[in-house]
Amino acid sequence: MYILALLILAGILLRNATVISLTVPLMLFFILSYLSLPAKREGIYESGARITRTISSDRVAEGDEVDITIEIEFAPELLDSMKLASLELEDSIPEFSELTEGSNLHILSLSQIEKATDGKATIRYSLRFSQRGIYEIGPLKIRIFDPFSTSVDHLEADESDTVTVMPEVEMIKNIRLNIRRTRSIVGDINSRKRGIGTEFYGIRNYYHGDELRHINWKASARLEDALLTNEYTAERSGDVTILIDARESSILGPPGKSTIDYGIRAAATISMNVLNQKNRVGMIVFRDTIDVVQPGYGKRQFYRLMSSLLLIKHGGKMPLKVAAWAIGRFFPVRSHIIVISAANDSSIVSTVAELCSHGYDVLVISPSYVMIEAENIEDSPEKKAAIAIEMMKRNGYLDELRSFTEVIDWDVRKPLATYWRASRRGTRRR
Repeated sequence: MYILALLILAGILLRNATVISLTVPLMLFFILSYLSLPAKREGIYESGARITRTISSDRVAEGDEVDITIEIEFAPELLDSMKLASLELEDSIPEFSELTEGSNLHILSLSQIEKATDGKATIRYSLRFSQRGIYEIGPLKIRIFDPFSTSVDHLEADESDTVTVMPEVEMIKNIRLNIRRTRSIVGDINSRKRGIGTEFYGIRNYYHGDELRHINWKASARLEDALLTNEYTAERSGDVTILIDARESSILGPPGKSTIDYGIRAAATISMNVLNQKNRVGMIVFRDTIDVVQPGYGKRQFYRLMSSLLLIKHGGKMPLKVAAWAIGRFFPVRSHIIVISAANDSSIVSTVAELCSHGYDVLVISPSYVMIEAENIEDSPEKKAAIAIEMMKRNGYLDELRSFTEVIDWDVRKPLATYWRASRRGTRRR
């Protein structure tokens, strides 16, 4: 526009009719194109457009999809002011999400909107989230083009919506833990005491006040003047503490598929299943600082744990042995400790050994970083040699751990539930 104006001025000053005749039509063309855009360009959605975004769910798990619908309703006067213009709508989508259906980018003709939909435009698309976190969808970017696409106005709606992506959780049927020290609160762990439960303990004489449904009628029939009643082992709750090794040196693999990502999924799985059995669960995340979630029961505690897992930022070089001190400081000695670590250095052995020496029952779950890294390397003789060397190193640490505690060596290509059932098969309940 400015160049054309200068050319017209030069043609007038030089009295060159050819320059004027060539530039004036072009100038008129651009002026008409510009005038075809809406008069109130500074606030399109304040002056006649109502934008509504609807999300099917604001809380989903990793790998789940959400459906997004955006409706834009234009006022008649706004449509009249830009009948010849076209509209490009682009809804901003976050990282670690992928389009599974539809598109977040649409180009619309305003004349068609007016005729077909009474001034309404609708965008529909679906997103799948591959990694835990809190994501923002939006804002909506609006670009208005003149009929010849020579002028464009850029606008942006301020509104955005939040989607919380929870770690993936597996359901483990009849999860078993060797919790030797129980609490007095009723739970699902069979203790050594008699009381309320479902597992048969023995038979005794009936006393006034015993429940009639516990009377053993077959055994009582053998006696002439007495009744016998069944006794059951008391079911109690226990304490479980999850220790997540989130140090910089223990994080291996790409984002979304690293050892810490699989460790967080394991922690979420264990938390849900153990809490469902009426046990207390606490958590400690070890990185450049020590994050502690005090033990608790029920759904509220599960969401408290999930909130902490969502916000984990791994890193730091603090010695892992400090974790043993932290557990002794914040958690009772009756706790059953579940350590989740890549187990790629000797510090895991000394730390777990110290926990066991303090009287804790410990289970180690180790996502195999060798298998994670192998997925991202092309097949070659060098790859096979590197895998063999790393497996020997890793197996050495795991064998040391197995000499004094239980270890689950988790190949992350398979569900954790598979390894859990295999490791807990034959476990005696106390």
